Amino acid sequence: MRNRELIVSMLGTDARDAGCAAGMDVLDVYVEAELDGRLVAELFPDIAAHLAACPDCEQDHEGLLELARRPPDTA
Repeated sequence: MRNRELIVSMLGTDARDAGCAAGMDVLDVYVEAELDGRLVAELFPDIAAHLAACPDCEQDHEGLLELARRPPDTA
């Protein structure tokens, strides 16, 4: 691999990366599919690529996933 190709492969973003705005638009659907046991990386490769590359969005994903797993209040 040439130097430029190596640099791009190490520092470049995944071409499938949807970006923050697009990821947040469907994060609830992504989490629902994930909780249903569906293969979200195959269903939403652009979102999965973004979550792998963006720590802030991954943190939002983990928080939403945690909230969705909690049982509803019985008050």
